Amino acid sequence: MHVKSPVTGDVLHLLAAKVGEVVSAGQVLATIAPTRTVLEHTPADGGVFPESYDAVYGFAGIGRYLLRAAEDNPEAAAVLRELLTTLVRWSRKPPPEGFWTPPGKARAFELEDLPEKLYGYLTLGLAHGIPGPLALLALAHEARVGVDGLHDAAQALVTELQSAMRVTPWGPDVPYHRFLATDLAPQASLSRAAWCYGNPGVARAVQLAARAFGEAEWFRLADSLMISALTRPEEFRQVISPTFCHGEAGLVQLLARFLSDRSEPEPRLEQALASRVSRLIESFDENAPFGYRNLERGEAPTDSPGLLSGAAGVALTLLSLTDPADADWDEVLLVS
Repeated sequence: MHVKSPVTGDVLHLLAAKVGEVVSAGQVLATIAPTRTVLEHTPADGGVFPESYDAVYGFAGIGRYLLRAAEDNPEAAAVLRELLTTLVRWSRKPPPEGFWTPPGKARAFELEDLPEKLYGYLTLGLAHGIPGPLALLALAHEARVGVDGLHDAAQALVTELQSAMRVTPWGPDVPYHRFLATDLAPQASLSRAAWCYGNPGVARAVQLAARAFGEAEWFRLADSLMISALTRPEEFRQVISPTFCHGEAGLVQLLARFLSDRSEPEPRLEQALASRVSRLIESFDENAPFGYRNLERGEAPTDSPGLLSGAAGVALTLLSLTDPADADWDEVLLVS
């Protein structure tokens, strides 16, 4: 249950803003109408698949688009408030309701990848898990959207993330999932350092919440997550591709945004950013059709002009470094 158009809609608004035009009511309605239908048929108490609420397909990504559209469209504002009210309500529900996927509901392809999902699970990455709604709650509060309970809902999601964190020699680590069955073996490896899953994406969502709600402890938590990811040995970061989703570009964009919202310099993160930028530039391949190839372990490199797994995400990240004030494209990914 999701609407596959939040990124498309947000891009339309961003492009229109650049050329001084207004997105038509019909274009906004193309997202509003199906979103309202989905909300009407979404279980009131949650207990859903993560793509119902995630940043890529679900309410977090759709809500980010509606947040921009609501600036000049009352109908978009009304649907946004309804969507946020749903997220707030889910944040109050204990497992297996709320943002959890209940036992026995996992689909066959999920169980092939992770059989533990059979027992009920909660997803913890920015792309597909609760950090996406957390970032949206924060941005909506900053935009003064009139919905009660945003702060309490953010607190509930931060608490869920804290409950899942593991201690490592470098600091906390956020696994990819939590499971309802407490006797299952924990995730064997450290999480990758990426936008989609792992500490950097979670750290940015927590930092946005700290900024919005004035929670000093959340700022410290966000710092510890980002520093943990960037000070551990390279082999534990699992960053092998230059692209955005789980590669260098996403890590660079997150780090740049993260540092811009810190009140004081952090030399370890500043050095990490400089190092990651160098690695990103050095990975340019003049023989690749688009200059950058997507790399996955055990698979042949692929060439794509796409945003998440292609050259466009890399190009936008590099352009952002030259003009950070004009880098609002990452709104569509809940980075800002």
